[in-house]
Amino acid sequence: MLTEPTLTEIWPLWMQRAQSLLDKHAQQINALNVFPVPDSDTGSNMLATVSAAADADPQAGASAALQGARGNSGSLLAVWLRALVKSLGKDGVLTPEALHFAFFTAAASARESLSSPVEGTILLGMDAVARAEIAGELEEHLVFLAETAALAAFESREKLPQAAAAGVADSGAVGFFLVVNALSLAHSERGLAEEKYAELLRSPDRAPLADREVAEGVEVMCTVAVGAVGMAQLRDRLEALGDSISIARQDESGQLPLWAVHVHAKESEAVLAALAEFGEVTNVRVTSLADGGHLHG
Repeated sequence: MLTEPTLTEIWPLWMQRAQSLLDKHAQQINALNVFPVPDSDTGSNMLATVSAAADADPQAGASAALQGARGNSGSLLAVWLRALVKSLGKDGVLTPEALHFAFFTAAASARESLSSPVEGTILLGMDAVARAEIAGELEEHLVFLAETAALAAFESREKLPQAAAAGVADSGAVGFFLVVNALSLAHSERGLAEEKYAELLRSPDRAPLADREVAEGVEVMCTVAVGAVGMAQLRDRLEALGDSISIARQDESGQLPLWAVHVHAKESEAVLAALAEFGEVTNVRVTSLADGGHLHG
């Protein structure tokens, strides 16, 4: 029987496995991308987010993932990873019980970061592993969690209207399953074999991106230093300017907490001006939503 590792012991191999799976399937996941806009970049964004987390220290890795997160699903994955690390502690032993509590905390943090959570997305997978019962020792439990995340991704084909209309699974839910599967593989080399989830990666023939309806507006991601009360007011301002808003506390070591912000809007100037009214804005990344398959600078 394998021993139960600490988070620090398993983190580098977990992120390496996650990078490998997401890199292998990034274009397939991109092809599934229909929500919140069909910009065909979810796989690339989740890969970039996990790549940013590839640090030997889980706390540093999770913070880097949040700072370097890309896209909706990448942002939510980064929030989930940071909450997971905070719950487990870098020297915490990965028991099924500790993971159960950490996954619950991480799912709640991801959901709370959103102004308007949408069911059937990556949240479906996060909620599913958070609710999963403990299924034996760690090795068996991790395989069960991978199976649970895969089932949630399959369910997204019916639960997310946009995915159902396109005949695909939600791209974020599929990417999240691969991250959970990577954890199981990192621990014991046991996880779901590709033939077990190949159906998740299949999508019907779709019109070339140039022939599809073009998404309008921009995606703005940045870091802003502002107090909790100011952030509540800022969230209201952002909701009036755009949608797909996620806000997560990134760092509390300074005089003011740092927040990672993600928002879709018609144009960036009004969003950046609103942010600047409330605090110092750094790490700004602006990308056109019409630029399919993009990576943020």
